[in-house]
Amino acid sequence: MNENPEEALEILGSIDSESIRFTPRRARYALLLSQALDKNYLDVEDDSLIMIAVNFYRKWFDNERFAQSLYYVGRVHFNAKDYTGAIVYSTQAAETTQDHYLAGLISRLLADCYHENWNDSKAGEYYAMAARHFLHAGKDRYAGFEMASRARMLIAENQYDKSSIVLDSLYPLIDRNDIYLLEDYYMSRILQAGLKYDSDALCNWLNEWHKTGIKGDSLSVYLAAARTFAYHSMSDSTNHYLKLAVLSSSSEQDYYRVLSTQSTVLYGEGHYKEAIDTLYKVLKYQDNTINQQLSGSLESAVTSYWKSSSQIQSLQNRILVISVLASLLLIWFLIYYARNKRREADTYKNRLVSAVEELDKMSTAYDDKERKFIKYLKKRQFPMNLLASENASIKIEDALEELKMGKRGFKHLIEELNDCFDGVMVKLSDLYPGIKDSKEYCILAYLFYGFSLDLTSLLTGIHKKSLYNIKYQWSNRFKELGEEGELFLKLLNPDRPKS
Repeated sequence: MNENPEEALEILGSIDSESIRFTPRRARYALLLSQALDKNYLDVEDDSLIMIAVNFYRKWFDNERFAQSLYYVGRVHFNAKDYTGAIVYSTQAAETTQDHYLAGLISRLLADCYHENWNDSKAGEYYAMAARHFLHAGKDRYAGFEMASRARMLIAENQYDKSSIVLDSLYPLIDRNDIYLLEDYYMSRILQAGLKYDSDALCNWLNEWHKTGIKGDSLSVYLAAARTFAYHSMSDSTNHYLKLAVLSSSSEQDYYRVLSTQSTVLYGEGHYKEAIDTLYKVLKYQDNTINQQLSGSLESAVTSYWKSSSQIQSLQNRILVISVLASLLLIWFLIYYARNKRREADTYKNRLVSAVEELDKMSTAYDDKERKFIKYLKKRQFPMNLLASENASIKIEDALEELKMGKRGFKHLIEELNDCFDGVMVKLSDLYPGIKDSKEYCILAYLFYGFSLDLTSLLTGIHKKSLYNIKYQWSNRFKELGEEGELFLKLLNPDRPKS
């Protein structure tokens, strides 16, 4: 899986999944196939496969595989751009695992989710956490990439002193033959110098970067260099890096990023007319982020041009320029606002429909369970644990009678069962503090009271075979307690007369 994920995926793909009928093997197959797809960079947006593993390992107390399954559910939601869902599953996985390598992967996924949600501060915290986990796991290269990402988040927040400390700590971890990690390191240094408008530091890091011979995704580096040299009125260097930026552009959005920087340079050099023309080109490109950033620049450029240009002779021409500008900005704002409102309305509608459908399913399932339970009571005498107190038996009989008569519902019976053995269940909670939040708490209460496995299965919705395994496991646990466990063993396995 780690050395040759392509071959692992090919082997798993050759297996007929329909032939795997043993549940543990199906869960293992689902987890391995999800892992292989992810390692081969095949983005899956449907969680039906990996949920087989999640549902199995949640019941069978295999925490590491359960955490691993939750991580891949988070990956699926991330691929589908459901970042909130990815955060929920990843957080649950992080709370479950004790493995540093898996914890590092989970922290990286959480950081990417928060970064996509424009929360760079939170993203930076999780990148730092991922680096620490990878270092503990002996994965120095993985830790290096997370430290570089952490540094970029700090740079974006203008925390240059902290980003320098992170980058200083990163450098000793880098293998000089690892061009990808070296590229991350030098690009972070160059971006930091560029955003600080420190031309000397920028020149130094650009020279170091060129010495490595790395040719990576360098558009951001070239644009930062161009802005910095323009700020220091170094026109030759500015034009040189603008040309390099144009050559490294690989998409329409890259091209307009270059135009945006070019308009800033023209404005700084006093070429207001050219700056306005360039800004108009960028505003026609429907990228809301770029447009918002350029609104102030366009207004400043027009104002400067109005004050300095001798071509505008009359007040009428001045008013015309301002009107055109105001109209363009108003049209862009209305389009942007309408688009956002429509997206919000569609999202709310979809959520409402899903909620109604889920509520109908839950209501139908509950009614069906209650009908089956009443049918069960009519066919056979309700079982009673011989160790149950007389008051407990009376309370349960009253609850059953009210259920048969339709006065009280199914939920009331479950509440009465829990109350009957409250003292025993409190003692059980003291011995096993975490049990009260699990489904096994109710299962043990039903079994203590003398419910059969069939009836307990009907109440909880858990298969009879799984209940038998749970009962067997807890019997062994109670035996290990010695005298403290004798009461629980008597309740769990009472001697009943033959019927």
